[in-house]
Amino acid sequence: MWFTGLKDKNGVPIFEGDIVKSRHGVANVVFHNASFIFKWDFDKLNQLMHVWKEDGKVQVEIIGNIYEHSELLQK
Repeated sequence: MWFTGLKDKNGVPIFEGDIVKSRHGVANVVFHNASFIFKWDFDKLNQLMHVWKEDGKVQVEIIGNIYEHSELLQK
């Protein structure tokens, strides 16, 4: 797992493969086209969104990772 260089809203480092939660729902952190993105699943249509910051913090919270908590990505 690669470190993204970002921390979640609680100060926890975000790695590729982490599962995060935000006001948009649950997403997987993936490396795509030379950048880290959140891969959301809206109505079975995958949406790729870049991370965003507010006051220097990414506005998501890590709730697990794909290796230990893959069920979090399933509906």
